[in-house]
Amino acid sequence: MLTGSDDCTVKFWDLKSGKEVRTIDVFSQPVKKIAVSPTGNVFACGSNKKEKALKIFELSTSKELISLPAVNGEILDISFSTDGSKLLAVIEEDGFVTKVQVYDWEKGLLLKSPDLSSNEFVRAARFAMGDKFIITAGKRLSNVGDQNISLWNTISGSREETFKNTPADINQVLVSNDGASFFAGGNNLQVWDISTKSIKTSFNASSAFISTSGDSKKAVICRGKDIVLKDLESGNDVGVIKNAHQGMVSKAIFVKDNNYVVSVGKDKDVKLWNTDAFLQIPMFSKAPVESISEFVIAEKGNVIFYLLESGAIVKFDIRDGKFSPFMRNEDGTPLFKTSDISWHEPSRTLFLVPEASKDVIAFSVRYSKAKKYTVSTSYINKVDTDPSSTLLAVAAKDNSVIIYSLTDSVQKFKMVGHINAINCVAFSADGKKIYSAGADKTLKEWDVLTGTLIKSYSVNQPVNHIAVSPDNTLIATSGGDKNNSKSTTQELILWGTDMIPKILSGHTKPTLSSIFSSDSKKLISTSADNSAILWDLATLRPIKKIDRHTRAVTSAGFINPEGILVTASTDGLCSFYTPAGDPIFSLALFSQGKEHVVFTPENFTHVQEMELKIYIF
Repeated sequence: MLTGSDDCTVKFWDLKSGKEVRTIDVFSQPVKKIAVSPTGNVFACGSNKKEKALKIFELSTSKELISLPAVNGEILDISFSTDGSKLLAVIEEDGFVTKVQVYDWEKGLLLKSPDLSSNEFVRAARFAMGDKFIITAGKRLSNVGDQNISLWNTISGSREETFKNTPADINQVLVSNDGASFFAGGNNLQVWDISTKSIKTSFNASSAFISTSGDSKKAVICRGKDIVLKDLESGNDVGVIKNAHQGMVSKAIFVKDNNYVVSVGKDKDVKLWNTDAFLQIPMFSKAPVESISEFVIAEKGNVIFYLLESGAIVKFDIRDGKFSPFMRNEDGTPLFKTSDISWHEPSRTLFLVPEASKDVIAFSVRYSKAKKYTVSTSYINKVDTDPSSTLLAVAAKDNSVIIYSLTDSVQKFKMVGHINAINCVAFSADGKKIYSAGADKTLKEWDVLTGTLIKSYSVNQPVNHIAVSPDNTLIATSGGDKNNSKSTTQELILWGTDMIPKILSGHTKPTLSSIFSSDSKKLISTSADNSAILWDLATLRPIKKIDRHTRAVTSAGFINPEGILVTASTDGLCSFYTPAGDPIFSLALFSQGKEHVVFTPENFTHVQEMELKIYIF
């Protein structure tokens, strides 16, 4: 992505990381307009009336290719033809005189241009209908200008048509990708059919800037400090961001296949927004994001407890759409930093492992009471509870696996066998076995009754997570070195009752977690490659690859009985999907700032009339 600024520079940004790639000096005066050729090889920059310059640069090297002639004022608008060979510029000269000039930029030639009358003040222009025509939009200014949109012949420069009843104070005109329609923005936003010269739809916009999606189905509207996402077919608002920037929002455009919007404000901040829920992706923002380490789905799918990287826990009640801090002091700080959480549904108990602790806290949601168990002589990595909630399986820092009785508050067995850190531990669905795995690249199977090792299996990679299917017939291990960004091991392995491993290929970086559906027919896995994959276990093939996150996806789950999917990421987003893996909405968590986004989903059947927001903790 490119941005031009009053500091006379153009900045190049990487949308995946949100980081600045490079900066080039293009003028001695502010950069007023910038446009990238549809061919993706060059970009154009226009300056103000002091410098009176219009330049073309090579995109890959930032090398200046040419400075175009006959520029006698400030550049109000620039755009390329669909084949990238021509450049269209609207130039404001002294005394409110405007010109629309067409260039063969490669040759540096000024071509035949629209023959404007002396009282026409043009604010914007675009090529249309396969570049055969040019559309210009006028703007009211001290009673000068005809307030109409005109269609011009590109070759002859003659006026072919004038569109009546266009919006007052027109400041923008856009042409759809197919060239059959154009959008006129001012006090109202109108969608016109070029061939029939008729208005397809019209609705109030009152905006300073309008941008349309590549499929021409949505528009993003800049209105003061707010940004509005609008459905162009119905005219309805899809999402509204209040106070998106500290200053006026000067521009917003669709990027990444219309899945995101980038906005620029007078506050000199650049922000990226997800259009599923129109929530901010904190890539360019100064507000720190709350990375999500993992979550558990509780209370029969009605509540989600999110464990943040900071060690705090946040509770989200799906029934009323409200977030609330969990286990906090009066000043709002966490009672303790948590390193691991697990949930036992029958007893309605949340098990918490404090950071650098030998204890496990069992919090009864039913009675709102907590009880501490000192279960190990070494610090604890992970815990899991058996189906009856009478036993804990504990992965300790001393590389041992502990079976602890919650009924008697005693350690029953301490099993030794791992030679490196144990990253995960899980009970079988019937509670008769425990599975443990970790950095020593082995999966170990233990007998709960005797505390003895049944068998050890080679995995060939560090294991980050173990999941056991509800029908007790499958085990999934998620692997790869999650602490090494260059790790090439990322295997998701499925183990049947015969314990013969089957590799599920699809992720490109370490897999971080996985979980089975309640009927044991599906599996969803998460990865450091920023994606989650929904698997069909009958065919062992992906049903859907979910790539809506911009950073590592750390946790996923199924909300029963609807089967709605949930993912969480270090990008601060908690995202919800249909059972087929199609996006419904997202929530975002920030550690400071003010609540500034409201979005109401209409297609989430699990929740009735729920407002969802960005929450700050």
